Amino acid sequence: MDAIRLKSEWETIMGKTIAKYTKEVHLQNGILTIFSDVAPLKQELYVGRQQIIQNINDYFNENLIKEVRIK
Repeated sequence: MDAIRLKSEWETIMGKTIAKYTKEVHLQNGILTIFSDVAPLKQELYVGRQQIIQNINDYFNENLIKEVRIK
């Protein structure tokens, strides 16, 4: 259920530009995996992993994400 909620709200949480260039997002056991073919975006997401965790957890008001992986 959490994975479905996250996918449906991905653009709202991350913004239109990031949502446009991320191919897929997977959530399993608190690990969010973000897939993108855009190297500069992958680097930006990698550097901002802690902020992504905080933004998503704040948005859903729960500890949904523990780790972020970029592929």
